[in-house]
Amino acid sequence: MLSQDPREMILLAQDCAAHRNFDTSTSEHAHYPVKLLVPLDGQILVETQQSSLQSSQQTILVPANLPHRAAVKGGCVAFFFAPEGPLRGYSPQHTTLKDAILLDTRQSHLLLGATQESAQEPLSKELIHHIREILARFAPTPPNKDPRLASIAERIRACPNEDWNLDRIASSIHLSPSRTAHLFQEHLGIPPRAYIRWWRLIHAIELLSQGLSISQAAHDSFFSDHAHLTRTMRRSVGRTPSEIPKNTETIPLFGS
Repeated sequence: MLSQDPREMILLAQDCAAHRNFDTSTSEHAHYPVKLLVPLDGQILVETQQSSLQSSQQTILVPANLPHRAAVKGGCVAFFFAPEGPLRGYSPQHTTLKDAILLDTRQSHLLLGATQESAQEPLSKELIHHIREILARFAPTPPNKDPRLASIAERIRACPNEDWNLDRIASSIHLSPSRTAHLFQEHLGIPPRAYIRWWRLIHAIELLSQGLSISQAAHDSFFSDHAHLTRTMRRSVGRTPSEIPKNTETIPLFGS
């Protein structure tokens, strides 16, 4: 469940996270998952290179890999969804959505209602359904992923702290490094190295939330040191390792 502690982040699964924000702001950052900022009782501001959006009632959707800053006055819940998870079929590379948008009032009310329900239970299927419907407007016919890419991507997500590199990935799926890099960019929207780095970061955040030190989390997640993890986290989520709350609970998606 989403804690009443305003600092607490709950990692629902590798492919999805929820973070309750109160009176906070981030530096410019970009991340692989889609993000939805659902206002609770506050004001949300999202700034990109193309626009500046502000709302106290409407949800703001930030597409994958978009550099942006965010600020919250009052409270909101931020949801992060990786395309491999509940949003299977959504392709960051093939979406027509290129900037942050305000969802219409009806969609925002549906998400707010589902969010309030999810505050007491694991993430609801109803909420996922609403989000999939919204994203389908911008990527109605996503391409089928190459099964070789799907297989290796799943292995990376499962074991991000292994010694992954482009040559190893290419060898594992019997393709050239250049063809492998092309597949990642075509279907996932980011290079292999960035994909690996994202899932290592998620692993590090999980370890930090369990109470491990920053140095230990960095080492166990295949970052070179404390500073490397800090730089990566600031670029990817606009925060530092010391801002990750300790001893938070991890719950499964859909209560499964």
